[in-house]
Parts: sequence; C-alpha cells; structure tokens
Amino acid sequence: MDKSTVSILEFSAERNRDYTKRVQKLTQFCNSHAEQLSSLIPIANSYKEEMSRLDPVIQEFTKKICPYCGTVCCRQKFGLPNGEDIVTFWALGITPPEYDRFRDLNGPCQYLTSNGCHLPRINRPFRCTWYFCEAITVQIEISPPKVCNNFINRLKALIQTRQVLINTFRELVEYKS
Repeated sequence: MDKSTVSILEFSAERNRDYTKRVQKLTQFCNSHAEQLSSLIPIANSYKEEMSRLDPVIQEFTKKICPYCGTVCCRQKFGLPNGEDIVTFWALGITPPEYDRFRDLNGPCQYLTSNGCHLPRINRPFRCTWYFCEAITVQIEISPPKVCNNFINRLKALIQTRQVLINTFRELVEYKS
C-alpha cells in the first residue's frame, strides 16, 4: 500500500467538493485490501458490542430532550461520514447510507425525524454518537451517580475501541507500504 493512502482518511463534506468520490475511493481501497485489513473486523465487532450497550442509555437521555428542543443540533454537515467513519462501516460490513449532496449542509440532517434519527446508531457517523448538547449534558450530570458513571464508562469504552480500530487501520496502511 502506498503511504499516501493514510491521507484518504482526511476528508469531510465541508472541505471537499468530491465528497462522494472520496467515500467511494476509500471503500474501494478497503475492499481491494480486505485480506490485509481483516484484523479490523474483530475490533469493529467489539465496537458494535460497545455501541449496543451504550445506545439504550443515549436513547433515554435524548428522548427526554430532543423532541422538545427548538434548536436542531443534527445538521446535514454533521451527519455526513468522514474517512474514519467509512473505515468503521467497512470493517462492520455496513454500506454507508446514501446522502443527498444537494441538501443544505447547514440545514437539518436528512435522516432526522420527529422521533430522532431514522438510522440505527451503528449506521451513523461517530460524531452523532458522542456529541451532546448542553441540555443533554445537564441531564447526564443530574442523573443518579450509578447511571451517570455507567454512561461515562460505556462512552469511554466506545471511544477507546473506535480509536484502536482507526489506529490499527493507520498502522496496517503504513506497514504495508
């Protein structure tokens, strides 16, 4: 693998006009190096397990706040996957959701409904999992200590597992060059 492939992780919808092409290029790269990247799959499965433990806790907080909020945090530009999300989706065997590239990036995310996000949490970009507005942060902080500590520990575990996945990808790409 060429060392320049590490840079294929570095993109976002806001900075790149060829966002869709970059997503396709990274997905094709992973597919063409599937054997070399196969060690990502068990890490991704651990990530999925951590996400499944955290999701119900997040849902409890968001269902108390989000339906009554007048300010939409879930903007289209935040809901578009970045390179690390694409690698995570690939390792999980998930096809990234289709995004409307003509939609206003500052407008509400196309997957936002009156009941929250239409996408299962595991199919969302990572930032959609770890970003919490001030109102939700307050709810977390005032929750019983056991609930708050459980939430924080699960979130830390998720972040750590995700970081191991991405670092492993970077090491594999660098090692194979």
